[in-house]
Amino acid sequence: ASGWIYGMTEDGTNPPSNFFTDVKFRYMRAGGAQLASPGGWVAGTYDRRWNSTLAQARRTAALGGQFIMLVHDIWGADGFPIDRFPGDNGNWTDYDNYLTRLISDVRAAGITVQWDLWNEPNLSLFWNRPASQYLEMIRRGTQRVRAAFPGHLIVGPSYAGVPSTNSWW
Repeated sequence: ASGWIYGMTEDGTNPPSNFFTDVKFRYMRAGGAQLASPGGWVAGTYDRRWNSTLAQARRTAALGGQFIMLVHDIWGADGFPIDRFPGDNGNWTDYDNYLTRLISDVRAAGITVQWDLWNEPNLSLFWNRPASQYLEMIRRGTQRVRAAFPGHLIVGPSYAGVPSTNSWW
């Protein structure tokens, strides 16, 4: 299971290919994190994060690997404080619009990705809303992605920690 998270330059051109092939590279996880912080959908800089994600997904495929798209990063939940999350105040319009755009862009690019819908929701720097809102977001996202791309994997949840008796488990 040789892989990286955030292991390429923004445009996907570096590091040189031998750094990947020499270790039998198989996976890359990314979504434009930390580009234009605050950044992503919530900050109006979706395009930069999407373009980076796409470049890295294409390079990953060219290297024979599988790309895991970090949907929360493209949204903008990458450790920088943001003012809105999917489903705030029971309103899912923003998230629905976001998924429509992201699904459209993945389809137009003709790429196959694994969808990690939200990283480490038990850490408030990535998700500072109730678990119930997170679970509804995951349900909605899973339905949309499965309908659009039945052959794509949905991975996660990417929980930060070991199994325990806390509310997230």
